[in-house]
Amino acid sequence: MINFMKKLLLFWLLFFSIDSFSQDPHFSQYQNVPLLINPALSGLQQRSQAIINHRRQWASIGPAFRTITASYDQPLTNPKKEKGFLSCGITVLSDQAGDHDLNQLYGLISIAYHVPVGEYSRIGAALNGGVGQKSISPDGFQWGSQWNGTSFDPSLPGGTAPVTNRFTFGDIGAGIVWNYNKGERYMTGNDHRSYTLGAAVYHANKPKSSFYNSDDRLPMRIVMHAEATVGIPNTNISFLPGFLFQQQGASSEWLAGARIRYLLQAKSNYTGFMAGKALSLGLHYRSQDAMIASLQVELGNYMFGYSYDINTSGLSNATNRRGGSEIFFRFLLPAKPSIASKR
Repeated sequence: MINFMKKLLLFWLLFFSIDSFSQDPHFSQYQNVPLLINPALSGLQQRSQAIINHRRQWASIGPAFRTITASYDQPLTNPKKEKGFLSCGITVLSDQAGDHDLNQLYGLISIAYHVPVGEYSRIGAALNGGVGQKSISPDGFQWGSQWNGTSFDPSLPGGTAPVTNRFTFGDIGAGIVWNYNKGERYMTGNDHRSYTLGAAVYHANKPKSSFYNSDDRLPMRIVMHAEATVGIPNTNISFLPGFLFQQQGASSEWLAGARIRYLLQAKSNYTGFMAGKALSLGLHYRSQDAMIASLQVELGNYMFGYSYDINTSGLSNATNRRGGSEIFFRFLLPAKPSIASKR
């Protein structure tokens, strides 16, 4: 009975995705897929950065749903100039679901411009655009109507097979962000303060998204987010709360929580001989879905981390409370002088 529930659940998840493709993949460590949360985050670090993220979900009920993202963003003009700076970013996402290679593959390019609105504050706005492709291998489909009480019987009538196995679409979006940043992240005084507020829209053109002869469209995804880093003065401890809200079509979710960061080693600001090192532990909650525990390690320009979702939804019996796991790696490149700064 439990195996049947798992198969039925997997079928429901897969069929829902095939029928409407109404949801984008979601991430527990959303700060590490910045360009999929808000294109205006391109270049916000005022340095070049590269990030790889891997998510694995629903492994306890069948073949895991796997999502891999890679992104790179950098300033295009000198971020130290008072009049503002231009930046760009690129993101590639590959998502594979279930037994039948239900795949999504798309790339997005973002262009952002950040202007100062105070000594420590900036506002940025961005546009993004790209191309996506979705495909499926329908061979060996098993439908709920083919369950005979003990197993799936392929001789029984099934559902309607997809009309096409692959389609391509164009995609556009936009975002805006405000950021306040003061103090040093890796210094012993621990006076660092950073606050970020942003909003974005993805799939603004509502591209067609169906394997059937229908006019199903990919709904716009609306995102609002807020993050902060608050160093406790004269200690090695910082508090990093975060909040994310997303709505796509009739579905919505929010994620909230915080990380506690401990500075293991301050950086040598003048010689650069010693890199800053820190360790973070976090706990977040995704609405009606999961508790999320996370670990992050910072070693100078390198950062990597892991998170695990503990399922708390109505699917917890079938999944044994196993949700998804994520691992990421981030590399911040040293700032490069821009063409504008050399003139």
